[in-house]
Amino acid sequence: MENNLSVRIIPWRAEAERLLLSVPSSRKPALRRSLREDWLFSTDLPRCASAEDCLRFQQSAQAAGWDAESSGEWIHLRKIPFSLPVGWFSPAVSAEAACLRALLLRHPGTADPAVELLMLMKAREEGNIAWKKACRSLHREWARRLREGKPLPEIRISDGNEWPDLSPEAISLPVAKE
Repeated sequence: MENNLSVRIIPWRAEAERLLLSVPSSRKPALRRSLREDWLFSTDLPRCASAEDCLRFQQSAQAAGWDAESSGEWIHLRKIPFSLPVGWFSPAVSAEAACLRALLLRHPGTADPAVELLMLMKAREEGNIAWKKACRSLHREWARRLREGKPLPEIRISDGNEWPDLSPEAISLPVAKE
């Protein structure tokens, strides 16, 4: 039986779905985890909406802080968070996640986190088995980096103040703080 992962539909999916619903189309566009490692989601909106509506969607997505790129009959989306929600690295979720949390707390990173964050976000949404596998993979990679004197990715773990309510109806994404 799969553990209850406090967030199965990640907040970014809910936001992307809301953006898609604002576009007139002949059917509900598909939104899936991207098969490309450098993108979070892909949508087939170009198959069911006009080129003008697709362009408006991309502009709306970019205004909401998303990167959007059109590629044939797909639009790829990604949004790199400033921090991950509370509970994602809880020992109750998996020992692998707890190890990642310990590494991040002991060795604050400076490397670009994009690929690792997208990998974690996709795995978290997919479920417990994918989450554990991603955490194991990153744990090995990060241990290798530390042995070689290379930095870890710059991933912050939220203190909870940025993510007060993760329900799809009340998602409030963090704002950059300087």
